[in-house]
Amino acid sequence: MKSIYKSKYICSEKFDKWLIDHSIIVENGSIIDVTPTSKLPEKTEFKIHDLGDVYLIPGLIETHAHMHCSATHDALDILLSETKEQLLLRASENLKKAIYSGVTTLRDIGSRNDIAFPIRDAVKSNIFTSPKLLIAGTPITITSGHCHFFGTECDNQDSVIKAIRNQIKLGADHIKIMASGGNFTPTSNPREPQYDFETIEAARKECERLGVYLTAHTLSAKSTKFCIDAGVHNLIHSRFLSKNPSNKYDGYSIETFSKIAEKQLFVEPTIGAELLRMEAEKKGLPMRKPNWSVAKSPITTQDMIEQFTKMESQGVKLTGGLDMGMAYATFEKSAASAWAMVEFLGNDSWKAIKTMTLINAECLRIDNITGSISPNKSADFITFEKNPIDNIRNLTINPSDVILEGKLLKRNHRILN
Repeated sequence: MKSIYKSKYICSEKFDKWLIDHSIIVENGSIIDVTPTSKLPEKTEFKIHDLGDVYLIPGLIETHAHMHCSATHDALDILLSETKEQLLLRASENLKKAIYSGVTTLRDIGSRNDIAFPIRDAVKSNIFTSPKLLIAGTPITITSGHCHFFGTECDNQDSVIKAIRNQIKLGADHIKIMASGGNFTPTSNPREPQYDFETIEAARKECERLGVYLTAHTLSAKSTKFCIDAGVHNLIHSRFLSKNPSNKYDGYSIETFSKIAEKQLFVEPTIGAELLRMEAEKKGLPMRKPNWSVAKSPITTQDMIEQFTKMESQGVKLTGGLDMGMAYATFEKSAASAWAMVEFLGNDSWKAIKTMTLINAECLRIDNITGSISPNKSADFITFEKNPIDNIRNLTINPSDVILEGKLLKRNHRILN
């Protein structure tokens, strides 16, 4: 299939300016060239799509989703009560919301194996429209640990290694380990590690041996330090909760953040989800009951802002991940991570857009195939009517156009497929 997409404004490869009146030449789903529209030949065999006076950027890349969760305050109750058939339907509807909101690649890092892998097979068979998927399947956790209800429970190093191998056997693209307890799970403690350093390091080495990467949920100060020292590729949440329920943080240092940057680890702060939680609370919507271990001394929005601003100052690469499926982190709101990077962390809009596209692609190790408007990359891009550089909220949850692998899925807000 040969197509040309014309746009008044196209995001430059370096994410530093708009290319004015340019066109993207696409063949077989890949970008062949980006050229001034005035230089196009008068006659061409390519099908021309004139998108008009819109702002075109790469498709968003979502790094943190749980496809079968409801994104409501009572998501846990719903998850535990629904049948497999209901969860499959919910997952497919959630992914459709994601693609039409501008997410062209999505990484799921925690869903039941009997949901995640059949859904990916259905997408590959074109049964329904979805972002391109990277799948972990069930996360690795301890018995009754964080997300044990859709995880593989492992209580020693040998069982962790066996679980990693099983997920790879099933076709996992990467592995998720719950290095600490989590807020979503009443039977876990987010202030305590679930695995020791040796187990986490062994898991990272086994993933590398098998050609995949390890990502770790980590909230406790001890587990986060274990993950840093073990060289875990991608730290999710990356909090430093004190073991003492009366305290917030157990202390982090500039030296710790410098070590993360030196090791070139990626950190996902999940601040977009915090922004959405705050907006829901202002509307008077019901809030999820806090985990018993953090109820006495919860981490505030300002605590998060201070931590991640300091991380960035030391060169840590932050990624955009919404934790889709958790309370109010709905599947059409991936853009909220970019909003939070500007409004909470003081990033400029170019940097926020680059994070949600190219930096996320680097984290997922797919930047050779997507993440920027560049020749030889997948033709994945979206458009907006207003300039998101002027106001990051113009990066809306409802893009005008969505193009996936060169195929027009949405045009002028109308779904075509």
